[in-house]
Amino acid sequence: MTQRGINTLNLTGLAMLLLPIIMVKVVAISVGISGPAGVAASPSDQTPEAMVLGPTGAPVWAPSQRAAAERAAQLRGRPFAANPLLYGGHTTPTTAEQQSPANVYIVQVILATRGGNVALINNGQYRVGDRLVGSEYLITAIDSDARIVIVQHEQNGREFILRVQ
Repeated sequence: MTQRGINTLNLTGLAMLLLPIIMVKVVAISVGISGPAGVAASPSDQTPEAMVLGPTGAPVWAPSQRAAAERAAQLRGRPFAANPLLYGGHTTPTTAEQQSPANVYIVQVILATRGGNVALINNGQYRVGDRLVGSEYLITAIDSDARIVIVQHEQNGREFILRVQ
């Protein structure tokens, strides 16, 4: 395509974009509704009626506002849910939780490939049948739909489910 053809296409695209806008503006002006003529705003010199200022000029909180602030302070250190956007403090695990591989091994991604599912766990690639590095846990299943990896302890046979974090 020549340079002239490209320029013609660019102009045609621009015209198709601007034509509806111009048509709406022309119709609005002819009907007499061309939009606001001007905007006037004045700053408020008065404080809201609900806000009471103390002797130092700082706002005095109402009892409901103080209760809400105290509740927010209580909740500030607590995690709300397993959400990657909310990072909260961690609780101390119990003895049974400390033995769980879910506290040591973090499943980052599960990929469904032609050769079978692959899990990225602690930055290492694993398939079904692989042993987790530094442990006695064997990967028995990788489910990409449920986003889980099932591991089994080789000696006692206990199974654990690792979920994508």
